[in-house]
Amino acid sequence: MKIDLGYIGAIVARNRAKMPSVYEIKNPLAGKQLEVIRNGQAYKLTISDEIKQVQGMMAMTVEEFFQKDINVQNADPSDIFSYRPQDQWLVFSQYLHESKYFDSLSDEELKKVESILQHITDGMDSLAKYAGINLFGIKKQQPNSYEAHLELASSTAALQHFSDTFLSDDVKTGFDQLIQDYVRHNTKKAMNYKSVEEIFIAARAKIRPLNAPLTYQQSRELSMTNKLGKTVYTDEEIESIIQNYQEMFKSIQNEEDLSAVLVKAKEQLLSFVTKGISPKDIDYQLARDFVAERADDTIKRIENYWKMIWQGKQLLNNDVQR
Repeated sequence: MKIDLGYIGAIVARNRAKMPSVYEIKNPLAGKQLEVIRNGQAYKLTISDEIKQVQGMMAMTVEEFFQKDINVQNADPSDIFSYRPQDQWLVFSQYLHESKYFDSLSDEELKKVESILQHITDGMDSLAKYAGINLFGIKKQQPNSYEAHLELASSTAALQHFSDTFLSDDVKTGFDQLIQDYVRHNTKKAMNYKSVEEIFIAARAKIRPLNAPLTYQQSRELSMTNKLGKTVYTDEEIESIIQNYQEMFKSIQNEEDLSAVLVKAKEQLLSFVTKGISPKDIDYQLARDFVAERADDTIKRIENYWKMIWQGKQLLNNDVQR
């Protein structure tokens, strides 16, 4: 599969297919004469069909526009997802589009399926190194590293669940291979990733505290974040926690499973992040609350896109029954 930089979703592609080529569009005024006055004399001008050439030139600039994206310029030809690090769902969508999977779906069904893919990859999309061209004007919220670990495991399992739910035969085989490519691309990012907040906290923890007056609450928070900032995690520990998450998310079959897994995953996340603080430490619970608050959006997003898969399945089943 070769990435199509002009592809921005199957709905857009479907609408484009219904329209005539820019080279086929005729100027409705072509061939008609127009009388103009110049230097006191009347002239008759015949309008040509040159508009076709102008439209064609405009269409050709779309590909050139996306070629200027910094992510495209820094892309690895052996890593297809490196061309779309902020919109990885488009890689999966393009594959399904080219595989003709979408052909049998209504516009409503197609939008639902694409929305599921978009929500599944949204968390990992926010780890993009460069801002690049934002295709849909959506500002990605930067997660912390521990959220990225959880998102990697969940999104991988959710993509596989999507494949098992909606796809079959050769289309499924190709999609499953793309999932493996997605895992390789995002594992490299997640292993070395730190948010701006985490980098700041770690740097501040190394600085000798100033004799500045602090409130009790400020003093407590500084003490707690300094302990978090000084905690070091080995690659083996990060790989292990991601693997633990993966095993949990692979077991999900229904909403009851999802709820239980999210509770368990959250507890593992909190234990992992606060491993450097003793449960007997006065800052221990404050640290857990601090991390839990930051991970809350990620956990809600994960819950949402898993539920979207089951809702999408119900939508397609209802249409088949009708």
